Amino acid sequence: MDRELLIEIGVEEVPASWLPSLTTQLTEVTTAQLKAARLDVDGPVESWTTPRRLAVRVRFYRLRFAAHDWLLGKAIGSQISLTYPDGHVERHALKDGKVTIGSLPAGLYRVTVEAPGMASDWPVALSRDKDVDVSIISYLDVALGIFVLALLAVGLLLAGRPALRHRLRRVAA
Repeated sequence: MDRELLIEIGVEEVPASWLPSLTTQLTEVTTAQLKAARLDVDGPVESWTTPRRLAVRVRFYRLRFAAHDWLLGKAIGSQISLTYPDGHVERHALKDGKVTIGSLPAGLYRVTVEAPGMASDWPVALSRDKDVDVSIISYLDVALGIFVLALLAVGLLLAGRPALRHRLRRVAA
């Protein structure tokens, strides 16, 4: 569900000729103050004015992130690094491979999972509530892959050489 910051200011009659300028200024000041608070808003800051009311609205969204092992599907990772559109980084601990971060303004974020294995960073364009589910190739996945390939190679070697198979049977007997 969307969360929003809505600021409404009731005023006495404002001349109609001032309204376009007030609308622009309200948008610019709100955007600047949000940036000063490290909430770099890439999405729209909506503002509107009437002769008796000034209003501005900014929407915030939820990011739900889950990381799991590629082959086994179990939860993996200790924390994520979330890079905001303005470049600053926040770390969030994963609990059972999951974390939910609320109240993020719209924008392009980068998420990096700190987990054993081959993890990358993922771009996340946030313009509504979003669930991001990533698979990480862990070292266990790599080891299992190498083991399966080794078994396949031995099987092909034995299948292609019947004489070798007979010798192995005699040695075992």
